Amino acid sequence: MNRTLERWIIILLPILLWLGYTMEETLRDYISYVPYLFMFLTFVSSMNVTKDQFMEVWRRPLPMITLLLMFHIVLPVLTFKLLTMFYEGSGEFQLGILLAMIMPIGVTSIVWVSLSKGNVGIAISMVTIDALLSPLLIPFTLISLLGESVRMDTIPLIWGVVRLVVIPCLVGIAVGAAIRKLKSRQKIRVVMSLSSKVTLYIIVMLNAAAMASSMGGFTKEIVSLIMAVAGLIVLGYIGSWVTMAWMRLVTSSEIAFTYSGGIRNYTAGMVIAQLYFSPKVAVPIMLAVLVQHPIALFVHTVMKKRTSP
Repeated sequence: MNRTLERWIIILLPILLWLGYTMEETLRDYISYVPYLFMFLTFVSSMNVTKDQFMEVWRRPLPMITLLLMFHIVLPVLTFKLLTMFYEGSGEFQLGILLAMIMPIGVTSIVWVSLSKGNVGIAISMVTIDALLSPLLIPFTLISLLGESVRMDTIPLIWGVVRLVVIPCLVGIAVGAAIRKLKSRQKIRVVMSLSSKVTLYIIVMLNAAAMASSMGGFTKEIVSLIMAVAGLIVLGYIGSWVTMAWMRLVTSSEIAFTYSGGIRNYTAGMVIAQLYFSPKVAVPIMLAVLVQHPIALFVHTVMKKRTSP
């Protein structure tokens, strides 16, 4: 079941989005559980982090530092400029797209790096480091780019990121270290891996239900929103790959850093958008969830051809 849920994730996620959207009335009472489900997902994903894996990127820190600067400074600024120049949607949609682009690296990048035969240690380290930095980077980026044009309570937002991402991440690392000493650790890992996938699917469906009530008034803008978020996701991949290729890293490291630049934690973005902004802000992030894995599959196909003998 664990392998099946992983293999068919690209098909299952759109189906669950549709089910959540059509079952709004049935699922409405359970939407409030999403933040707690996401905290559990982050906790489980962090359990596999080891000391050696965490230190992997510090043996050669320049690629990590370069990539963090690129998608927390260069890419958000470029995104903001492109939205101002070419996208004439509502301010809430533009805020949602920008928020999607500044989310920390998604934990699913670890899965894609593994499937593409990349350096999993680097992927795990990048996810953990970016999660720890996100409480400062997300509010700082929004305030720097939007200033007074967006009303935002900074302290609650920082605490929200700490509660949703940082605390579960640290607890997961600690529990994972304890589990590795147990004889039954492999069984526990399989169970937790399966539970994390089920949790992800439930979160996606509940978020779709949460958005259903506010989606009817702007169905004509869905296509342009999908094109905008998909284009920016691809831009993140291209920027990461070009930068890492310029640094002449070994292929496995290049793959890990490329996925780190392309996959974002959009689940956290949806939760943050719903807790601290208007419902419309979460719409572009929801659409980013829909297109993220098909784009990752395309990147996987390209990487597979490059690594094949």
